[in-house]
Amino acid sequence: MTSATTPAATTIPAGTTTTVAGRRSDPHPQSDHDTDEAVEPIRLRVVGGGEIAVALAQLASVLRWDCTICERLDDADDLRGTHALVVLSHDLEVAGTALCRGLAGPLDYVGGLGGHTTQRLRRDWLRSRRVDPQRIDRIHGPAGLDIGASAPVEIALAIVAEIVAVRHGAAGGPLS
Repeated sequence: MTSATTPAATTIPAGTTTTVAGRRSDPHPQSDHDTDEAVEPIRLRVVGGGEIAVALAQLASVLRWDCTICERLDDADDLRGTHALVVLSHDLEVAGTALCRGLAGPLDYVGGLGGHTTQRLRRDWLRSRRVDPQRIDRIHGPAGLDIGASAPVEIALAIVAEIVAVRHGAAGGPLS
């Protein structure tokens, strides 16, 4: 597996691990909206590639998060310092292993893309490996808030919104 740091707007080659660092300088220094400096940047790990992974990296960059995209989590992969894990892979072994690793740590958010059948298969896989049911219940799946998303960037937006809501203990409903 190779590793690289990549601008968020590029595609991620299969079989690579790519880190997208969030931008740290404000392109609008005269802006009155510099309140995000007080918010700790999130370290996001994405397992699986494709357009949704690229869109997640792009949104993470805008939010000044650090995002690492990989095809799978190996035993050597370290999740320390990671706040959120999003599993996009539909390969049951890859997804199950990643979810198992994510649930073993103190991550704020563990989410998995996919419909209800995919979620059930993943949960069955985790149960067959004797993962504690309370840990399994921490999985946000299908990942993302229900905003009617269909395009990859919309799905990524729904996932990012859910990560923010979970991180702040918010329900993720309409503003009142």
